[in-house]
Amino acid sequence: MSATFAAQTILGKAATHADNLLIKEFDRRWYSSNPQMYAVGDTLYFVGYDPGKYHTLWTSDGTTEGTRQVEPAIRLDTSSGEFAVMGGRFFFAADDGYHGSELWSAGPAPPPAGDYSGDGAVDGADFLAWQRGFGSTAAPIGSGADGDGDGTVGSGDLDDWRE
Repeated sequence: MSATFAAQTILGKAATHADNLLIKEFDRRWYSSNPQMYAVGDTLYFVGYDPGKYHTLWTSDGTTEGTRQVEPAIRLDTSSGEFAVMGGRFFFAADDGYHGSELWSAGPAPPPAGDYSGDGAVDGADFLAWQRGFGSTAAPIGSGADGDGDGTVGSGDLDDWRE
């Protein structure tokens, strides 16, 4: 199975030869590794082979320019085949060459504290979200304007917004 075919299959498109589009060519040893691919939002995470660096984590947005090795390049533990997606992040075991196999994660950075609107900025929109939610119960805990994670939108959440 080609990497291109696997990528199109995981994205839900039934590929034909005419539909195939080469995005990135890998060393043939990649095929004997763990060819699983995981979608996190609009980003595809997968294992690629980089001679001299072993199996490493790669990402792709579906373009040649947007397909690259995740830095820093660390050796993945592909023997276990244990990879997971949770909470918008990709989790994997890797060895940085100093500490042995450890749990790592990749994905978009979490929003800053006090960003209750989820737009990446702490501003008046977040204050408005806190004000509108004041006194309400957060379900699940930590969602919405419950920045301190106590289950209710209260004065502690305003402190998170101020910082």
